[in-house]
Amino acid sequence: MNWLEESVKRSKKLKDHYMLKGINIYVKDQLSQEIDIDFVIRYVAKRLPDHVLTNIDIIYVGKFQDLVDRDVNALWQNGAIYITNNQDSEMDMIDDLIHEIAHSNEKQYERIIYEEGKLEEEFLYRRKILAKILVNKDYGTPPGFIYNSNYDKVIDDYLYEKVTYDTLWQLIPGIFP
Repeated sequence: MNWLEESVKRSKKLKDHYMLKGINIYVKDQLSQEIDIDFVIRYVAKRLPDHVLTNIDIIYVGKFQDLVDRDVNALWQNGAIYITNNQDSEMDMIDDLIHEIAHSNEKQYERIIYEEGKLEEEFLYRRKILAKILVNKDYGTPPGFIYNSNYDKVIDDYLYEKVTYDTLWQLIPGIFP
């Protein structure tokens, strides 16, 4: 029976079209054997209401030069989500997909989110708490860490490469949801 299970797994990997609540998903370049895209789609579909998907027309999975050039795993642009097929795990892919879905909503609700500056104020307050922890753990912080609420590649690279996300996950409970 093992050969049958392996055959089913192989045939799933050859499939290149999926649907997420009416949104076409095209797999341009094959995912690794460890990634079950059906699981990823079911997981996301079960947790997100339909209205958060209204700004997404299509999703592409594969190797895209824009992702490489920007050194990112995913990107929302002009109604399309592009996700790299080079994923560490199903949860990594889920994280990338939900992150880009959030970006698609950010534009639509920009005025509500940013109107009074409260979100920025809260973010910087939490960033200051994180900065104290990082300094206490001998990581230090890059310039602008506690004052800059805009995307900053230097800060992003610092958190990703020097501190690492594994360490951040240990430090942020109670600070960032």
